[in-house]
This record gives sequence, C-alpha cells and structure tokens, in this order.
Amino acid sequence: MVVGENAEIRGLVTGGITVARGGNLRLYGTCAQTLSVEGGGVARVYGTVGGQLVNTGGSAYVWGVIGGLLPDAGETILYRDAIVSGERIEADRVVPPTA
Repeated sequence: MVVGENAEIRGLVTGGITVARGGNLRLYGTCAQTLSVEGGGVARVYGTVGGQLVNTGGSAYVWGVIGGLLPDAGETILYRDAIVSGERIEADRVVPPTA
C-alpha cells in the first residue's frame, strides 16, 4: 500500500506500507510488515508495525509498537513508553540517521 496524501488507518494492513512524498499517515491499527517513510513523507505510529520501520528521509514519530528500526535518513523520534524490538522506551529520544 502506498500513502501519498493524508491517511488514517485503524484496521489491519496485511502487507507493507510506503509513505511517499506528500503522504501523511496516522497509523492507529496494524501494519503486519514493513513501514517505509520516504523523503517528504510523514508517519505517526500509535498502533503496531509488525516488521521494520524504515525511514529513508521522511519524518517518523512512534508512540506505539514497532518490530525494529532502520533510520537510514530523516527524522525519527521515539516517545516514552513506545516499544521497539520488544523494549520499552524510557524517555523521548531522537534517533540519529545511519546514513
């Protein structure tokens, strides 16, 4: 599934989601596979991502649960009590990009 505009998901997406430039996703439900955020895209995760959150240049904000994190570029912020790779985040933190 590709998000290229404003979208709010409250149900289950069995595949992956890509947030493209201009896309603004609010995920309250579940993405069973990878959530990718491209340059110019924004993802706010309140629900669950079963796979990796891959940020290749957009903005990603996590309050919910993600299976793993690959912050290649862009802005990624993990908020207190979010769960990443099974571990609870103790305090808000900005994740530096690896690229």
